[in-house]
Amino acid sequence: MDELRDDRLADLITVQPRYREYQQRLKDGEGFGSGDHRRLLQELRAIQIDHVNRQVQGAYWVAEAVPEAAHHATVRSWPAADLTSLLVMTDGVSCGVEEYGLFSSWTAMAQDCDKNGPQSVCDAVHAHEETDPDGRQHPRYKVHDDKALVWARFSK
Repeated sequence: MDELRDDRLADLITVQPRYREYQQRLKDGEGFGSGDHRRLLQELRAIQIDHVNRQVQGAYWVAEAVPEAAHHATVRSWPAADLTSLLVMTDGVSCGVEEYGLFSSWTAMAQDCDKNGPQSVCDAVHAHEETDPDGRQHPRYKVHDDKALVWARFSK
C-alpha cells in the first residue's frame, strides 16, 4: 500500500520543547481543563499561527479560506489502473492507525470501510477517545478532534 502524507504541522510542533511538556502533563493526569493545559496550547498555537499559510521555513498550508494553499499541497500521482481503493482523511481519523492502534494498518482501515462504511471508522476513533477523556493514554490537543474521511473503492 502506497502512502502520501503531509506532516508539516507535526514537524513544526513536535520539535517544540513546550509540546513535550504539554504531553507529559496530560500523561501525568492534569487533563484538558487545567489552566496549564490551556496556557501551553495557547503557546503552541502562537507558533502555529506564525507558520500557517505563509511562505516561511516550516510553514504548512490550510485551504480553509485561502485558495493559494492549493499551490502548496503535497501531491502524488498513481496510474488509475493500479488503484483499488483510496483513503483520504484528517489527522482526527489517521490517529486510529498511527496513535491509537485501533486498526493495525491502512489496509485494515480500508477493509473496515469496505465492510462497515467510513462512518464506522470515525465512530470507532471517537469511541476510543471517550475511553481516554483526559488524554493520559494518548496525549492530544483536545478530547475529540474533527474527523473527515473519504473512502473510494475502484472497480477493475
